[in-house]
Amino acid sequence: MRKANSFAVLLPEALQQVRQARSARDHAWRSSAIALVASCMCAASSAQAQIGQGKAMPRPGGVLGDAERRLAIDFNAWPWSSIGRVNLVLGTSRGHCTGTLVGERHVLTAAHCLYDRRVGRWANASQVHFVVGQPGDKVFAHANVAGMIIAPEYKPDFVVKYRTAMQSASDRLHDWAILVLGDKMNARPIGWRVVTDLATEKALGDIAVAGFRGDRAYRLSVETGCKLAAHPEPGLVSHGCTSTPGESGGPILSLKAGSAEIVALNVGYTSEFVPGKGHVGKDAFGPLAAAFDAALKTALGR
Repeated sequence: MRKANSFAVLLPEALQQVRQARSARDHAWRSSAIALVASCMCAASSAQAQIGQGKAMPRPGGVLGDAERRLAIDFNAWPWSSIGRVNLVLGTSRGHCTGTLVGERHVLTAAHCLYDRRVGRWANASQVHFVVGQPGDKVFAHANVAGMIIAPEYKPDFVVKYRTAMQSASDRLHDWAILVLGDKMNARPIGWRVVTDLATEKALGDIAVAGFRGDRAYRLSVETGCKLAAHPEPGLVSHGCTSTPGESGGPILSLKAGSAEIVALNVGYTSEFVPGKGHVGKDAFGPLAAAFDAALKTALGR
């Protein structure tokens, strides 16, 4: 893992926001511990005590640790300013995933986010909206989606009985989609990089995962210090950081030398059944950039 001060040289503005978020979180933990001493009989203080001790509060399922490692940060420093919510309105239900601006009018996200599992069909472009910087009811920039390029190899099997899309190994590898926006976004896109050898991971700099997690749906969460590792399925990579619903389609980033590049896409996690605990998240993963490299170049006219 990189030293704490090395990232400051790379992306000072972005790091400053991460540090401010971490400082605010640590302050909240200390305040929670004081509140516990003053009123240990209060249920709220009990919950605060869990935060003060670094224990995880109840959160959506996913790959999570005993302590919160992700930080909610502001969106106004690049590259965070180019990562947004992919909002969907499917009939009477609403949902979201995460997407990254890779061109003036193109957003990279996960294909499964655009699949309406209730009826077994793809969402219409008119049902999808991309938003950058959405703290609550405020929006920094947004655009309607005019078209969608979905990996042709991605064919989710719809199981009506369980109302879920069961992904095959091929689907996980091709779980990507490109949204074509109706208008240009006034934000700096993030490029991507094809990594052919994970042995060169150290040359990639700091690996980070970013997304709009289910329990913090309107604030971008970032975790740095992730570690890429080979996945049993060819073309996929494990990133070693936490992952929860809502973050699907978010970027796995390489941060170094004042730049940020997408090296993979965060699309899912596996779990295992643990007696007394139920299904527990085990591994978070996604396809390497090689899976969507050609499609992005074609879409952007390169």
